[in-house]
Amino acid sequence: MGVPNNSGSQNITANIIFNLAHLGLSIEDTKTFDLNTYFEIIELEMNVISGKQGNRRAKQQDIDAFLL
Repeated sequence: MGVPNNSGSQNITANIIFNLAHLGLSIEDTKTFDLNTYFEIIELEMNVISGKQGNRRAKQQDIDAFLL
């Protein structure tokens, strides 16, 4: 069963598309993202906006997790 087509779900979809575009990610590039990946990306962006950036260098494991 699909998501009901109401204004609430349309607003959520519009917000997701806006957030992805703001981050420089195209819809095509994110077709294989699951919601957990999306929320992790948004959490990282919120940390940057709020100034909670970490100064940790990426490890190969981080890169692999991002690409897989």
